[in-house]
Amino acid sequence: MNIILRYRNIIIGAVIIFVFVIIIRNIHTNYSQQLKDVERQAEILEEGKKTLEKWDKLGLEYSSLTGKFLKKDVLAIKKYVEDKARKAGLAIDSLSISQKDQEFYWKVTLRLKTVCSYKDFSSFVKDLEDKRIQVKDVRVKALENNIRVDASVEGVVIK
Repeated sequence: MNIILRYRNIIIGAVIIFVFVIIIRNIHTNYSQQLKDVERQAEILEEGKKTLEKWDKLGLEYSSLTGKFLKKDVLAIKKYVEDKARKAGLAIDSLSISQKDQEFYWKVTLRLKTVCSYKDFSSFVKDLEDKRIQVKDVRVKALENNIRVDASVEGVVIK
């Protein structure tokens, strides 16, 4: 017992040091885990930042596309074709419309019959290019001073 009393301060000091070592080790483990969590969150935030940049880029591309195509109304393409025909001086004899429904857009086809000059028709076709409208299946018959045109006009309307 005398020996224990003699080394009592040393034993108490060793126990205190041992307790502090355990506490410090637990604190270190806790902070290491928190550091890993913060690094993981930083990676998630970086990934999110890249995703937002991609969305911004897609938004700009979408804006650019909506400027090139007609949107939200299938009859908008008919109105657009009629306006461009009037501007080019074409008198449309008949105009019929059909559409194919896609997931994000409608593909619209118009059948067009008119009698006009070649110059007026080429001006009309050029005006349609602004909205990416294509003139296909053109049948031309020469008349005395004009041409008779039977054509298919295709365009896309974004939903």
